Amino acid sequence: MLLGKITWFNNDKGFGMLACPFGDEVFVHTKNFRTASGVLSKNQFLFFNKKHDPQRNRSVAIDCRMVSGLDGWAGLVGMLSGDQPTNFLPLLEQAAVQLIKGKNPEAIFDLVAGFFDNGLEEYQFPGYCALVERTIVQYLGEAKGQELMERLVRHFNEHLTMELLFEVWLTRCFRYIGYTAEGDYEIPRDVLEEFSPELGLPELERIRHYSFGEECCAVLALERLEGAVGGAVEEVKEVHAYLEYLGEADRKRWMRQHPDFKIYS
Repeated sequence: MLLGKITWFNNDKGFGMLACPFGDEVFVHTKNFRTASGVLSKNQFLFFNKKHDPQRNRSVAIDCRMVSGLDGWAGLVGMLSGDQPTNFLPLLEQAAVQLIKGKNPEAIFDLVAGFFDNGLEEYQFPGYCALVERTIVQYLGEAKGQELMERLVRHFNEHLTMELLFEVWLTRCFRYIGYTAEGDYEIPRDVLEEFSPELGLPELERIRHYSFGEECCAVLALERLEGAVGGAVEEVKEVHAYLEYLGEADRKRWMRQHPDFKIYS
């Protein structure tokens, strides 16, 4: 699914053109809408797919639909993932502003918080919050936008899950859960251990400085080392650096117990 902005449209004839973030223009016709489109105008946003028309040598929009309502909001949020051209985010924000146009702060809160509660994947959270903040500030202005954002942040914090907290920690977007102090945020050890397969050396280096850091790092490093026993040479090389996170006595014990485990400098 793609996002396009109408550059011109003739409602009498039922066709016009869309501008796309990849730089090309796409021909759009009312016959290619999923449902009746109503009156279309310049600067409106559409979701669509496209195909090539070899007869006229141009791209044509198909499966078109308006960017509106909860379905439209979900579509915009889904576009936060994946590789996009540099000019895509401003276009996405314009579409989001257009979607909430006419809504009061309470209605915007219900839309944003409702999608967070029922449709948002944890990995989408950082991008979602950034999009929401920019959108509501553009639409409501700085003061009212930040006031609404603070209310949303309280909602996010009150509905934190272990998965979401870990994603926040990984991406360091702490302010979106209400943590505004400078520096790192020491999340509970059980959260880190729950998602230990996703932790690498950069994460262990962060954890090392926490109140439970040395002990936790030793446990996590031991998991990596145990998993590499009997593995391929490249896997053994990859985990070699984890030995550093074991205490001296544990490191020597490990080497005694695994005499065939090669050391790579």
